[in-house]
Amino acid sequence: MKKNDIKNKLYSTRRTIPNSTLSGVALKILTAYLTILFVFSLGERFFFTKTIWDNVIGEALRILPGEPKLHDVIYLLGIPMLVYILLMHKERMLKRDSIVFGLFTLILIGTAILNPDVNCKQNLLQTFHVIEPILICYYSSCLLDENGWNFLLKKALFISICLWGIGCAVSFIYYLLDYQGSYHFGNVPATNPQGVIGGRLYGAFSDLNYASVVCVILIIGGLFLIKRHLLNRIEKTITYCCIVLFVIYTALAYSRTAIVAIWAILFMLCLYSSIELRKKSYSILRIVLKFAIKLILSTILLILAYIVINLVCMGIGLLIVPDRNSLEILRPAMLDGDVSGGRFQIWYEYLKALIDYPLFGFSADGSFDYVCRYYPDTLVASWGFFHHHNTYVQVLCQGGIVGFIIIYLNVAAPNIKYLIHVFRNSARSIPTHVNLFFLWSLICLTAGMFYSMGFTQIRFEGDILWLALGGLNSYMDTPS
Repeated sequence: MKKNDIKNKLYSTRRTIPNSTLSGVALKILTAYLTILFVFSLGERFFFTKTIWDNVIGEALRILPGEPKLHDVIYLLGIPMLVYILLMHKERMLKRDSIVFGLFTLILIGTAILNPDVNCKQNLLQTFHVIEPILICYYSSCLLDENGWNFLLKKALFISICLWGIGCAVSFIYYLLDYQGSYHFGNVPATNPQGVIGGRLYGAFSDLNYASVVCVILIIGGLFLIKRHLLNRIEKTITYCCIVLFVIYTALAYSRTAIVAIWAILFMLCLYSSIELRKKSYSILRIVLKFAIKLILSTILLILAYIVINLVCMGIGLLIVPDRNSLEILRPAMLDGDVSGGRFQIWYEYLKALIDYPLFGFSADGSFDYVCRYYPDTLVASWGFFHHHNTYVQVLCQGGIVGFIIIYLNVAAPNIKYLIHVFRNSARSIPTHVNLFFLWSLICLTAGMFYSMGFTQIRFEGDILWLALGGLNSYMDTPS
């Protein structure tokens, strides 16, 4: 290959707009908006950028009428984007997914208006906050083909990796210095731990579970960018460094949410490789045994990796701060009998309240106020747990049994179609970006068992979930 050809291949994804189903201008606008969405949602959870959002951009916005906040501006920017995307999808308005979103929105609006025990204005506003990012991300994903996805992810995902990599680097410095402090994240009433607390690395983020899940998402995304050769040499080096930082942070934070998500990925990777054995005419029993062995060995390696990373980092930390306050490898709460960290009790109390309105729930944001009003002696009310710490419980409380069934049938459909296709053929028969969508969906749906995401205000992992589901559904519905 000539030198000029190599140079053109290296820089082609950076300097040109690929042939895509969207025009060049539309693809640029969509990429810019999603990049802003990613940076904003990630920045809300990293103290350094959160400080900029509040003290620099927030102060600048105060000169405007009504003194809007940054998240208000983001939602306003999303309105013309949503209108444009829906106009591009006029032919899809009678398809299953559009009907599902319409029915779920009507349930949230109807409950906000008709349920006397919820605040109508508050829940109507929150319904908009919930639905807007879902529709934008889902339908944006349906507009893109493989070339469009490569362009968008090259821009938006790489910037996200760099931003979160900076946060993980700061967090690792906190760990080495054994820093213990706190930071007030916006409208959250209490301060959030910073640094090393109880042997776990909260780091520079508002929540270690959130930060760890984002790390897992970005590890998979970074490997995709590298595998697809979408990065030049410098960008690839930065991505590798960030992936190492993500792995270290996830190990030091010891988030069980992230660990379960990682194990789910290992499960699927073992499944992929086992399905490939059918080409060698292996018996079903032999394939199952090989799958079980691979999964057991992968699980053991995951545990060993966690222990080794913690011991190595602890050793380095002891060299810098010999009298460290926190030396635990295992989370203390794992030893006190409450392995859920109070989550089981929170789920029970919300579901107990749901018995009062089982069919249609409490609309987008009414369940916490309802529990506080009618069940004041509960853990939710006394400790102010307005997050359900479980996406499935949250959706049940928002839309009731009817809304839950409607929305999760639509969530499950593309994933089931994907798995059927994989079992009949193989993962290699599916484009790489579609496999990425499934793994992202798997991470988010697994992590959703332990904290709220995807049906709240703008959140990075929620945006990733709906982008992944939209892309997955669009591909699996293609007749070819």
